[in-house]
Amino acid sequence: MDGINYVGRASDHKPVMVHAVFHPPKTVKYRVCLVGKGVTYDSGGLNIKLGDQMKTMKCDIGGAATIFGLFKTIAINKLEHTEVHWISPFVENMINSNSFKADDIIKSYSGQTIEVHNTDAEGRLTLADALSYATCFQPDYIVDLATLTGACVFALSDEFTAIMGNDKKLLSGLHNAFIQNLEDAQLLTLSMNLKETVEGDISDVINTSKIKNAGHITAGHFLSFFIDQSNFTNLKLTDRETKTYSWAHLDIAGSSYNNNKNKIGAKGATGHGVRSLWTWLKSLDNQSI
Repeated sequence: MDGINYVGRASDHKPVMVHAVFHPPKTVKYRVCLVGKGVTYDSGGLNIKLGDQMKTMKCDIGGAATIFGLFKTIAINKLEHTEVHWISPFVENMINSNSFKADDIIKSYSGQTIEVHNTDAEGRLTLADALSYATCFQPDYIVDLATLTGACVFALSDEFTAIMGNDKKLLSGLHNAFIQNLEDAQLLTLSMNLKETVEGDISDVINTSKIKNAGHITAGHFLSFFIDQSNFTNLKLTDRETKTYSWAHLDIAGSSYNNNKNKIGAKGATGHGVRSLWTWLKSLDNQSI
């Protein structure tokens, strides 16, 4: 999984992968994979963050932390028919003579190649491998959570989670759960006109975009290459017909962390999304009855 290993290789703390599973007590009717970005600290790498941009970058673990909170909720309240996988690569994006760098070409777990244009777009490199790994379990749904882009904050403010993906029913269900729990979220369209902006010239994809605008959307397009097994060149990943999995991407770059107290009185990590994702999982589980 070189997307993960490259990002973490300059740190004294070596990358690890967490894969935890909740097994329901009754017959499994649904399998859900939750993939959380777990960058424990993000210096930006060789494209180092400047000024005060590095402050609070402990929050780059927000995707994995949200799923941790959700798994605690699942453990307490239980699901009857839904098997839930938590998959999170934990890395620290630091700097030394072994740092990955712009111009590197990385071969991902899926076999697709990724040209690095910016080492501060590291989270999507780790998610590329984690999402590809998630498809191996033939889930009904894949949902990833990531403090992925500053563009999401610029577009939606630090109050909103951006929801995008490839399955209208899944996206609608998630969005409705956020509305029900009074957690601000915005449903966005992955415009196909922008997909080519993350396609590479000397690699399959690039880890930024050929345009500066809509960085949260183009980041979503990048991730979409790693839930569609028809793109995979490492066919050893699967011994079955390739498939595009139902997937939603939640960009929580703004909503997961708050420098000031928010509506529920939290300062720092907000827990935004835990209640909504639990509501969605419980609704899905109830459909199994």
